[in-house]
Amino acid sequence: MFFRRGDAEDDDRLPAKIAIFTVGALLALVGMILQNDWVVGVAALVLAGGIFIRFAPRRDPSDDPQDRSQG
Repeated sequence: MFFRRGDAEDDDRLPAKIAIFTVGALLALVGMILQNDWVVGVAALVLAGGIFIRFAPRRDPSDDPQDRSQG
């Protein structure tokens, strides 16, 4: 249904996604409570940024420069 690309254990960005969603949701709630449109707009941008993390290219662990310098 959500087109998973792998196991949840393989997602190294999961903590960042959770943090971004939490900040965006809290900003949205504060904006709605205060009836402040620009805070709700910022919250929407934060949540959209969290969605776009999914499409960002992943870094290959074999391309880590620290691994090459030790060998």
